[in-house]
Amino acid sequence: MFQLIGSALHEARIALRGLWKSRGFTTATVLSVAIGAIAAIFYGPDAVALKSLPYPDGDRRFGGNNLDLSAELRVCLFLNSL
Repeated sequence: MFQLIGSALHEARIALRGLWKSRGFTTATVLSVAIGAIAAIFYGPDAVALKSLPYPDGDRRFGGNNLDLSAELRVCLFLNSL
């Protein structure tokens, strides 16, 4: 068990040393991952849950027995529009 942790730490040190040597690549990679994460966090829910449905009075929520199915319906409509 301890040998596995030691080898993992050794591999992590080698990887960090390589990233330190190529700072431009590291910076570009970190920035692109950060931009992708921000896009997924902000635009994903906007596309699925916040836009109104494509029919008259689509912005009104509906449900029966205190069950709101509008989010699932929006996901289905979004996936069908792809």
